[in-house]
Amino acid sequence: MTPGTVDFVKERITPLLSPSIYQDVIDAIEIQAQQIKNDRVTMRFEPRFVEYEPKSDKVFVYGYSYVKGASSNEERSERSYEFAIKISNYAPVLDYIDTYVGKPRTKTVLEQLQRKEENRRKHEEQR
Repeated sequence: MTPGTVDFVKERITPLLSPSIYQDVIDAIEIQAQQIKNDRVTMRFEPRFVEYEPKSDKVFVYGYSYVKGASSNEERSERSYEFAIKISNYAPVLDYIDTYVGKPRTKTVLEQLQRKEENRRKHEEQR
């Protein structure tokens, strides 16, 4: 995404948003769009894999995010996107969106992290 394509991206995603997340997503896009324009930043995302998780009914997209400022080197980081997609009036609607640095937080991964944390606490209590 570049300063020149921000409005295009916003126009394309707006019709896909469910009413429950519409305003939050639009607000976030507008804030990021203004930062991109002000800082003259270029952003891009290269997906590496997409996974549908039936347990959570979410789609996870994992890949590399690249950010380059007007006078800086391009920086790469791992990034994940989570989506919950529903069908409304025969059309797909984004019902949930989240993005974060790192690998996907699937239900299996979250359960493993929770078990590790519980084991750590038990171990500390035994001391």
